[in-house]
Amino acid sequence: MPKTAEALINPEVLSWARETVGFSVEDLAEKLKVDVSKVMAWEAGDERPSISKLKMIADKLKRPMAVFYLPAPPLDTRPPKDFRGVIQGHAGFFSPRLHVELRLAEVRRDDALALLNELEEEPVEFTFKSSLDDDPEEVAGRLTRFLEVDSFMLSRCRDEYEARKIWKTAAEEKGALVFQATGVDVSEMRGFSFSLFPLPVAVVNSKDSPKGQMFSLLHELTHIALRQDGICDFNEDLPRDADLQQLEVFCNHVAGAALVPRQQLLQHEIVKNNRSFEAWTNQELSTLSNYFKCSREVILRRLLIHNLTTEEFYSQKREAFIQEYKELESSKKDGFAVKYSKKVINRNGYFFSRLVLNSYNQEVITGPELSRLLNMKLKHLSDMTQALQA
Repeated sequence: MPKTAEALINPEVLSWARETVGFSVEDLAEKLKVDVSKVMAWEAGDERPSISKLKMIADKLKRPMAVFYLPAPPLDTRPPKDFRGVIQGHAGFFSPRLHVELRLAEVRRDDALALLNELEEEPVEFTFKSSLDDDPEEVAGRLTRFLEVDSFMLSRCRDEYEARKIWKTAAEEKGALVFQATGVDVSEMRGFSFSLFPLPVAVVNSKDSPKGQMFSLLHELTHIALRQDGICDFNEDLPRDADLQQLEVFCNHVAGAALVPRQQLLQHEIVKNNRSFEAWTNQELSTLSNYFKCSREVILRRLLIHNLTTEEFYSQKREAFIQEYKELESSKKDGFAVKYSKKVINRNGYFFSRLVLNSYNQEVITGPELSRLLNMKLKHLSDMTQALQA
């Protein structure tokens, strides 16, 4: 059998690429299904991987193959500022998968800019801006008008999945890229953003609920409006620096107000019929949650902000919700199967998926390039086309 061609890579770049996604030598060996000594030999320069093995390495480390031939490791973009709470295994901690998702978001943005250039198209400018000196209620109103989304439109949605699509496509039409991270626990990260222009990036967690993802998206869009990158958990109860706390509270407030506008909340029949403004039944909170397509916790927080409940009731109810979520998570079995094409679109976003498909149809890229860009098997191309047209 003829010997497979060796890839004349720079061993130093291989080590750098592995370390920047948080993989140990053992992690990479396991991903490649090779012995640890083999990876160590590649990184020491004693041996070289085959071309086919380099393709696998590039895929696992989310780097283009060409980067491994550079004379020296390139400078990586600084990761977003960490706004997560200062507790053990949280702020400052990046699991290997989170490292990969951060890198993937950057790579997709770079690919999007390159494809737009090849198609001779200009990216839409995300022009929405805000400041921490602004009233978050007013910012939320401006944001929803900018996105051209209103609560009446959302209330007519069949379910939260349809509402999520409206928010995501609205953000993309205004010049932001919206991606979905996979394989990262919600306890580690709810969302993150890159305030890079053009095409800033907002990333939500696939393990979060659709309602949670909508809140995450609006929170991250607020970060972008403030021109501030961020990796976030949204938990205001966790300890963090005062300045970081102020910014996270602000972004949470804007996200909640965008989902549940003050006037629409006050005008809802359930709110008008509650004269005590102290206690709210689970049924009332669930009805409001379904109407506004957000979580009951967001509803409860909005009621508290507008003096429609007490701190004591809010705290008790929120604790009950958190316990309920934990029990549901621990007992949850595999949910309904999501169609493959939908998974691809959710992961890559509608804009990026359409851009790649359009580039393929105009012969700007080949089939294998389409497969790499969307991390999708070509046999699903027809289903992808139909899903994007729906």
